[in-house]
Amino acid sequence: MNFDLSEDQYLLQDSVNRLLQKEFSIQKLMQTFDCEAGFDSDLWRQLFDLGVGTILVPEQDGGLGLELLDAAVVAEILGYHAMPGPYIGQLLAGYALAQSGSAEQKSKWLPGLMTGETIAALAFCEPGNIAQPEEWTLEAGK
Repeated sequence: MNFDLSEDQYLLQDSVNRLLQKEFSIQKLMQTFDCEAGFDSDLWRQLFDLGVGTILVPEQDGGLGLELLDAAVVAEILGYHAMPGPYIGQLLAGYALAQSGSAEQKSKWLPGLMTGETIAALAFCEPGNIAQPEEWTLEAGK
């Protein structure tokens, strides 16, 4: 059994790595920490131009329909370069929406999430600071 990355996964990693080597210096990292957004929006756009925002979205919804490992190989390179940004939340929000959103929600939110134009955030708590999954509730229509 082969546990190595596929050729496509290596190519994805290499594309992201080359972008960050070219565009994300230590000086840019320091500037990013001082900016209000907390991430470099130009680099974010370039990263999403590579298609990283579509990795976990199924093909029928306009994504690549890849696996979690594909998202992880990108996250590894982002971490290697210490690039701040909402990558994980962005991918998870897109995945959650693609898996359980209505057709209307998908058409409204997925395009912006996949291109990086819409920034997502995830919250794992309920009112009253309830943070244990077994204590979470789900109400229809919210």
